[in-house]
Amino acid sequence: MDWKPISQDGLQELIRGGIQTMSAKDRALWERVKMEPAKWALPPLGDLGGGFWTVSVLGEYALWYNDIEDGFNVSRFRKNGTLDEYICNQDDVSTALHNLVLANQAAEHARD
Repeated sequence: MDWKPISQDGLQELIRGGIQTMSAKDRALWERVKMEPAKWALPPLGDLGGGFWTVSVLGEYALWYNDIEDGFNVSRFRKNGTLDEYICNQDDVSTALHNLVLANQAAEHARD
């Protein structure tokens, strides 16, 4: 396998493409929850690429790009900089954004 981790520029290009297809409401949500992409650890699967690019955090969930599986995912985290779950969905950023909101709402509802 000749796999190479996605560059930050490549990631930004994927995100820009996803934003173009979002509704105005979803773009506004994205603007509120996005963050500067940062590599977050997820041993051992993320070790080869130096971690996975995390692009948004909402509550105790992170939206990140799995460049092994070529898709955006949502995972819980307890510590900034470390993802707790390996997910291998192949979602676009818009779908993952909706999943981020749903996961956060479910967690809030469970606490009530």
